[in-house]
Amino acid sequence: MEFSFEIIWTLVRLPLGGVLLGVCAGMLTGLFGAGGGFIITPALNILLGLPYNIAVGTSTCQILGASSFALYHRSSKKMMGFRLACLVGIGVPLGTFFGVRTVNFLGMIDTLEVAGRTLPAQDTIFTAIFCVFLSLIASWMFFDNFYLRRGKDHDDDHKGSLAWVKVRPMIRCETIPSGPFSAPVLTLLGLVMGFLGGLLGIGGGVIMMPVLFYLIG
Repeated sequence: MEFSFEIIWTLVRLPLGGVLLGVCAGMLTGLFGAGGGFIITPALNILLGLPYNIAVGTSTCQILGASSFALYHRSSKKMMGFRLACLVGIGVPLGTFFGVRTVNFLGMIDTLEVAGRTLPAQDTIFTAIFCVFLSLIASWMFFDNFYLRRGKDHDDDHKGSLAWVKVRPMIRCETIPSGPFSAPVLTLLGLVMGFLGGLLGIGGGVIMMPVLFYLIG
């Protein structure tokens, strides 16, 4: 009976857990424009026991589905950010390729010795990267909202941190109110975002939203 129960629980746990994670991630994505990968990837590893390379691939499929649905939903509206999206999108595939190759490389490392303890290398490295990356984003957003923009009631005069870079060609986009922005910088940011997406299986709000607001403006 115990053996049969374990088999049944294993068969039920993964689909049921996957559905619940998808519902939670979808709600957060709809509310904040962020959710998806930064929840699904670690949750699949920690809660459901999937290896990180499988969790990253699963999360990437979820991002593709959510992005396709959002694009379809906006297809009848004026797509003001189309030019900006194309420039950023040029660098995304190459960055994603290198991110996936990094995942495969880390997957070949079996164990790590940390403080006299033997730990699974892939899980330990990816968990550390997640913690550092998300902590940096959270710290910067907290600092910006409570210190840099304290007392400001609107963002009409907001400029991205990289608006001063004048590497030509410069391009003007409706969605960047600060004026012309460097096209090569946009493509380079896409490369970085693609790398992080391929490495960690995250994208969308967690990477794109801070980059668009804080760096591009």
